[in-house]
Amino acid sequence: LLPDFQLSGYAGPFGSKDKATQFLTAWVGSQKHVKLSDVDKFSLLDFECGCHHFQGYERVGRELSEKHHVKWAESWCFLDRFVDLRSDDGLELLNSYLGCVKQKETQSSMDGLRKRLTFDDEDGKPSLR
Repeated sequence: LLPDFQLSGYAGPFGSKDKATQFLTAWVGSQKHVKLSDVDKFSLLDFECGCHHFQGYERVGRELSEKHHVKWAESWCFLDRFVDLRSDDGLELLNSYLGCVKQKETQSSMDGLRKRLTFDDEDGKPSLR
């Protein structure tokens, strides 16, 4: 589903260099807040798609942006743009993407079924090969 999963994010505008520095300092120093148990929940996904164990930093960035009252957006490679998945627009984009994935999976399943069916002209009923 997500072969080349990469995630990055940005926050702002901050209004002043001091506020931006404060945010960055809190974000960089936040690794003590990224719990190993939170990362372990995603270990299977990480293994399957080559993710790094840094998604906790994006979570911390979201929390800090809310605390500092600045906008936040993340880059999800499968959406091909920066979005805030907490917003209605971001959720709409994600929902649209997932709908397309589901439709492709359904179509693929139907194609596989069609390949296994043959129609016998004698009785008009499908039979499995």
